[in-house]
Formats: sequence, C-alpha cells, structure tokens
Amino acid sequence: MHGPSEELARSELLEWVHATLGQVQTMVPHSAAVEKFIEAASHMHDLRQAASALEKTHSTDDVDMIRFLRSYAVVTYSRTRGSNVRPDLDKFITFSEEDLELSSQLKTLRNKFAAHSENRMLTTTPVVDLRRQPDGTIAVDRVFALTVETPIPHEVIESFEVMLDRIIAQLTDALLPLKAAIAHEISQEVAEDMLANPKRLQFVPAPVSDWSPDGRRPRYPSSPFAPVYIVPGSATSTQVTITQ
Repeated sequence: MHGPSEELARSELLEWVHATLGQVQTMVPHSAAVEKFIEAASHMHDLRQAASALEKTHSTDDVDMIRFLRSYAVVTYSRTRGSNVRPDLDKFITFSEEDLELSSQLKTLRNKFAAHSENRMLTTTPVVDLRRQPDGTIAVDRVFALTVETPIPHEVIESFEVMLDRIIAQLTDALLPLKAAIAHEISQEVAEDMLANPKRLQFVPAPVSDWSPDGRRPRYPSSPFAPVYIVPGSATSTQVTITQ
C-alpha cells in the first residue's frame, strides 16, 4: 500500500509484527469459489453504499442534499441487477414478492428519472412575462422556463430503507458458506506458501490521463494493483468496503 511515509512506516511495522507472530494478510488463490465470493461481496458494497446514502439524509436538513443522496441510493442499488460482468443479486439471496416489486420500481426510477429524464417527476414549462405598453401594444418582457422536479415519495424511501436492511442481513448470512468454501480450499501446503509469500492488494497512483470511464476492470487475480487517479499536488480519496 502506498501513502504518506509515516503511514507506510506504520504499515510496514505492523506487517513485521504480524509476520513475527506468524500472521499474514494476503490475497487468496483464484478458484470458482473465490469468483463467487467476489461477486457476492461486490453486491454488498453497492448495498452498503445505498444504505449509507439514505442514512446520511437523516443528519441534514438540506433538501437539495437529501434529494441528491436519495437519487444516488437508487442508482447504486440498481447496479445489483442487469450487469454485463456479474450475476444479479438474486443469485445469492431470495427476494420476497414485495421486495421484487419495489426493486422493479426502483430500477424504473433509475432508468427514467435518476439517470435519464423521461418520466413525469421532472417537467419543463415555457413561460413569458407580458407587459402592456403605454401605446396599448403588448410587449414580451422575458421568456424563461420553469422546470419542476417532484421528489421521490417519502413512503417509497421508507420502504427502500427497510428493504435494504433486510437484504443486507440476508446477504451477510449468504456470505458465510462462501467464505467457508474458500477457507476449506486452502490446504496446509498452500497456506505455508501463502504465509511465506503473501500477495497484497496495493493502491498505486496513476495519472488522470490514464483514466477512462469505459475502462473495464480486470478479472481477479490478473492485477493486484488498484489505481488511484490523481493530479500532482491535489488531494484525492478512494472508497473501501470491508465485507466480513
């Protein structure tokens, strides 16, 4: 992991202590069980991001911020279906009819409102200001538009939050046998090699010129490096979700 020298020194010291105690953190060898765990864990990231966005709406009175966070939650949750690179969340948990119906509504909301402007929640109306002149003629003083955005109904958001809590709990349970399968695959011989030659995920700086919104992520474990795109001298951040 790359970072400030003080943090790097601390990380290296902890690694030395753990190695001395016979403890090492390392990436696991690739297998079908590992692939399945990756898929499920990546869904957990999206679920927790959506839940976190909705949770943050309770700590602000800024109506614009609340609106933005709710839309983000809808978009993030909708990632759990229809992906070209991973199976749907339905592969790992069983949805009730009510949750399926709400998920379908949220997907439509994402497609027709949050990501695109297609439904009646956002309408634009052209308006003019007219003024009668002293000579009796009517002049157009101003031409403008009124765009009205209707918020997502509060009842829908409440149901969304409750469903997220329920789904996260279900996926947490579903992850247990997936993790057990990975642990079962690691024989003593493999474990000895992993302990002696640990492979760690590394965050590496990359120039913004390398960034592309169309860049497809490599499949595990083709790259142990996670690029962090930065402008020299500027601050940046990255988001990490630990799924246990």
